[in-house]
Amino acid sequence: MLNKNALRSFQLLDANTYRCTLPKLQLLNFEAAPTLDLRVIPTDKDFTVEMLSCKFEGSELVERQNEHFSALMINHLTWDTVDSNSYLEVDVKLNLSLEIYTLPFTLMPTAAVENPGNLMLQALLDNLVPLLLRQLVQDYEKWISQQLDHSQLSIS
Repeated sequence: MLNKNALRSFQLLDANTYRCTLPKLQLLNFEAAPTLDLRVIPTDKDFTVEMLSCKFEGSELVERQNEHFSALMINHLTWDTVDSNSYLEVDVKLNLSLEIYTLPFTLMPTAAVENPGNLMLQALLDNLVPLLLRQLVQDYEKWISQQLDHSQLSIS
């Protein structure tokens, strides 16, 4: 359920835990590559993707921000069929916290720092969510094709 095609790198840490490095983000003169540790918990009717950690790789200044940054994400997906129509429900909870502690940012109004940060996060989500949905559709179509192939083999 992780879109490996949208990742720069992907590593299995244990049976349900993955380390995923996203493509580099660039804002002003800063460049950072988020690295996420994610746990995937599947069941018959749903699955949950829980972010265990989020760190940024990049310049020394960017990496120092990891000490002042925290993130929590729980992504819960449920699928069901009602009146022969399949649907997927997605519930994402994302909380981010970044302490503003360096000059010149401490001299600026909070909104002057928050607004560009919010725009950057929105741009990231705007890019990642369509990739996830595209991958879900491709995986579903592949699964349907496999089911049809399997049922045709059973009939023969």
